[in-house]
Amino acid sequence: MQFESISRYNASTDATSNVEAFSKKCATNAPTSNELKSTVQAHNSEQKMALFNVVKIRTHNNDVSKRWYCEYHTDKGRKRIYGNVNREHNPEIRYNLLQQLKAKIEENLFLPKGASKPIEFNSDTYTTSDIIALSLDKKKYLKKNSLHALDMSSRKFISYLSQINKHRNPAHLINKKDIEAFKDWMVESKLSNRSVNNYIKSLRTIYNFIMEQYPDVITINPAKGVKLFPTISTSHEIYTDKQVQAITDYFREKNQHFMHLFCSFIIYTFLRPNEVRNIQIKHIDLVSQTITIPSFNSKTNKTRVREMHQNLVNSLLQLNLDRYPQSFYLFGNDELPNKVPCSKNYPLRRFEKLRKVLHLRPEQTMYSLRHTFVCMMLRQGFPHLRIMGLTGHKTLEAFESYAKQIYTEPGDLTIYDKLPVIF
Repeated sequence: MQFESISRYNASTDATSNVEAFSKKCATNAPTSNELKSTVQAHNSEQKMALFNVVKIRTHNNDVSKRWYCEYHTDKGRKRIYGNVNREHNPEIRYNLLQQLKAKIEENLFLPKGASKPIEFNSDTYTTSDIIALSLDKKKYLKKNSLHALDMSSRKFISYLSQINKHRNPAHLINKKDIEAFKDWMVESKLSNRSVNNYIKSLRTIYNFIMEQYPDVITINPAKGVKLFPTISTSHEIYTDKQVQAITDYFREKNQHFMHLFCSFIIYTFLRPNEVRNIQIKHIDLVSQTITIPSFNSKTNKTRVREMHQNLVNSLLQLNLDRYPQSFYLFGNDELPNKVPCSKNYPLRRFEKLRKVLHLRPEQTMYSLRHTFVCMMLRQGFPHLRIMGLTGHKTLEAFESYAKQIYTEPGDLTIYDKLPVIF
């Protein structure tokens, strides 16, 4: 069954009614505009966060068996609003209902009476600590691991600024020299080259967020252009051509069509294993030869569309997917399209058995197939911008950093338009 129209679920009847009732209850306690203004001018970051904190959506990592809700904090403590969104068991529709609930809460709860929008701050108002906290608070939709990495990096940076008494300076005064000094400080703290690089990369990401959300505060990314230390990658080691052929032969000899198709998706669509596992038939368009990755199944929590290699399209045509319901998962728990996806560890266990039979290195993983395909395109001289469109890297700098880690052979001078065949 396809996702039904969201308009069928009248959020204004159930979820919004609770918010309006709550808003009326709080209206008598809402601060006046003069009180709000004096609070802001007091330069107390904790009070600013309490008054203007963005409402957070809590989904328990998209687990529909648990109650999802909107959450925010005031000076009186934490508040949770559930509405009636948990009556819906479809994760995509439930998330959309939560977004509507979140918007209604922000509209009715946070604005002082008679105000049309929150009071704006100038660039001198924000300290580095404040601006980073506000920026990351608006990125709560990121996956848990990604958000944790950014939070750890910001804490490390603020700790360094505190030691040199710069953590209360206006945020726009931080420059590239400060980031370079932070880098040297981490080296003196005996951190590895890889750890230092990860902290710098996270800072670049954080400042990109800030520039998107507060362009009047930060206009130049101070972490951009800071050189990273050379490192040697020990994970997801690429395969040789001979090893790729051995993997292909193994799947064919053992009639492992499930694993062959699963790995083909990783190679030709550049998706992560867990994203592949959650592909539903309705996400596949064989006419336009594209696949849609919904926001709730994406690492970035943003809907993406990827083109499919002709080899992958041919494999899917042989499955006669029209005979299955659109809501079925392509990789079901019985190795056929099914209403229940295969377990997270099932493909990993199957590939681990293959790795032992072929005596592959522990660093050579299922995800290494993606890196191997990228290396093949680099060797054949594919333009970097063309490959970026496939891998999903947002900037040329990010892609070239990724390519440097996995690619060691020089490419020839011929430019190819047709994607190579690896599987």
